[in-house]
Amino acid sequence: MDVDKGKKILATKTAELAYFRYNGKDVVMKYDKKESKVVDKQTTREVYRGNGYVVVLTIQIIQVKGEEMLSTGTLEISHEDKKVKIKVSGVSGC
Repeated sequence: MDVDKGKKILATKTAELAYFRYNGKDVVMKYDKKESKVVDKQTTREVYRGNGYVVVLTIQIIQVKGEEMLSTGTLEISHEDKKVKIKVSGVSGC
């Protein structure tokens, strides 16, 4: 999906890479372990960089059901002097 057409999505392999589409182009970024951190027991901040983009994904776990986690947070995408901040929610787990 293309973030500039109102459908915003980011796919990550935690602590490795992130991917999204922008203006019809694939954007792949690497995990920045120096900037990423665990904020508290429920909150993590993951930073990804590449192709001139910086993505900051801040996620807070709001509910755990077995191996499934429901999360909410923000996704910030920066490129040159432009910055977009989006509210996100999702499900993760095994």
